[in-house]
Amino acid sequence: MLAASAHRGPDGRGVWSDGGDGCGPVHLGHVRLAIVDPSERGAQPFVTPDGRGVLTYNGEVYNAPALRARLEEEGARFVSTGDTEVVLTALHRWGPRKAVPLFDGMFALAYWDGRERALWLARDRLGIKPLYLARPEGVRVAFASEPKALLARPDVTARPHAAVIAEYLAEGLITGVDTPFEGITALPPGSLLRVGEDGERSHVWFDLVSRLDVERVLAGARRPAAQSIREFESLFDASVAMHLMSDVPVAVLCSGGVDSSYVAAVASDHHPNLTGYIGDVRSDPLEGQYGREVGRHLGLPFTSVPFDREDMLSNWVRATVSLDQPCFHPSDMAFLRLADRCRADGIKVALTGEGADEMFAGYIPFGQTRRLWRRWRRGRPRLARWLPDRRPLPLPTREMFGHWGLHEPSIPGWPDPPAASVERHRVRNTALFAALAGVTPVEDRAFLTHCVASFGQSLEGLLHRLDRTGMAASVEMRVPFLENALIDHAMHLPKDMKRRGRMRKFVLKQAAEQRVPAAIVHAPKRAFPVAYDWSTGGEALFEDGALGEVLGWSRADAAQAVAACRSGRIDPRSVFKLVSTELWARLALRDEAPADVTAELLERVSRSSGA
Repeated sequence: MLAASAHRGPDGRGVWSDGGDGCGPVHLGHVRLAIVDPSERGAQPFVTPDGRGVLTYNGEVYNAPALRARLEEEGARFVSTGDTEVVLTALHRWGPRKAVPLFDGMFALAYWDGRERALWLARDRLGIKPLYLARPEGVRVAFASEPKALLARPDVTARPHAAVIAEYLAEGLITGVDTPFEGITALPPGSLLRVGEDGERSHVWFDLVSRLDVERVLAGARRPAAQSIREFESLFDASVAMHLMSDVPVAVLCSGGVDSSYVAAVASDHHPNLTGYIGDVRSDPLEGQYGREVGRHLGLPFTSVPFDREDMLSNWVRATVSLDQPCFHPSDMAFLRLADRCRADGIKVALTGEGADEMFAGYIPFGQTRRLWRRWRRGRPRLARWLPDRRPLPLPTREMFGHWGLHEPSIPGWPDPPAASVERHRVRNTALFAALAGVTPVEDRAFLTHCVASFGQSLEGLLHRLDRTGMAASVEMRVPFLENALIDHAMHLPKDMKRRGRMRKFVLKQAAEQRVPAAIVHAPKRAFPVAYDWSTGGEALFEDGALGEVLGWSRADAAQAVAACRSGRIDPRSVFKLVSTELWARLALRDEAPADVTAELLERVSRSSGA
């Protein structure tokens, strides 16, 4: 398992075992990416002085200095300067139920409490850091940062989870706790799991619905905009300062958009030797141009990392291996390239702008939701009175994904969204909508519901991609927009502080105007400019591929799917998803070598281009 996780921690490796009684043998392993206190004093698994508490932990708890001071007042003494010992001491002294909600940062951890012979597993509130579980025969629980480490066990078999693959093909996302592998699940964000002699008990310590306070939203609507902007500026400055905590070099990934550009601007105030990296997509020069403009404006040395169709194709299989699932977007491969370059330059930590669109309503579909509900309220008054309380919020629906160009291709085996997935979204959205009762007009209530709901949908996929592509190159990606106080702040902003008129991300843009060129702050929203049609030719893999085994295709069905892709009857986004699933199935289910799959992909695409 540790060998399969080596890319996540090339700087050290440790194992702690206890023969155990009652609960059975306990084995904790860790591979280390040394960032804070890189000396041997910070090695893991970390054991308490009494020998009865053990921790293996991935991530960073940024408020560790404050927690350390509090623990020292209680008599604790420390031998290291890192956050690992602080996290373990807090868990051991205060107990996980009290300690974990106090942690401000990103983390997935396993804590063994020998006093009660219980294992505690925990994950940060939004799931920035991953934690996966399996329960092989004869084992209480096996856990790891990635499914591939669990699959390295001889008692865990790679079997496709049909409903998860259906969700990916139908909606382009994999959300919730299930993975593409049957028997492997994720520990939910914001949760604790205790495994002891008396069985398992789970506890949700952070939940978006219960944390929403509609009175704060209503009060925020009455506050002057300048007050909300100042509060955001103060919180964000503090968050960036915390996220720069490191004893190794730090960089910022700058796309040239307002989010990452503002991260770079604020980080430059705190870090005199900050460097930056730009994904320079050759098919769209604006990406690199905007990023270089930000670098010149801030006086920071930014490095352009070129990315073209050849880079996408040659890194597609590696990205699939990194993600343990089909790729979400061609930018997955671009993130790999950026992480590779960071690591080659000695960078172990990179700050990014992920989370800002969800926190401050940057996506176009948020506005579509508001317009839809406004039309219903104005055009159908009787329906409007009935709609808010009785009809599930219309998210996610096929029309809401129209912006992304998703539709049902007419090929065999193309699935509908699984009922369980649809129901999960419906229950969550309805609960959020109810929690925001009192926000008027109703379209503003629906708008805010969509914003908060995205924390558990689009953001979930982006965080998965960010962690896995970064760690594939042994680079820790950090997200300053997702600090505890900022999450709380954004959840309770009223509509006008997120969208005012046509301006999306109002609070963020008002703050960024003081630091970033106006042309970049107010540039139209641009997705990472990597075209889906770069995958053209990859559909030839279906002819003797593994996708048919997942979807139940005959040879005739596979030929029909290839023809549909080549004729243009299937949109490029759906072709990309199908080829991505084919690559995943070959790697995960057939256990084909990544180099062989890459070679065949390149050969098929080259043959298609030549034809």
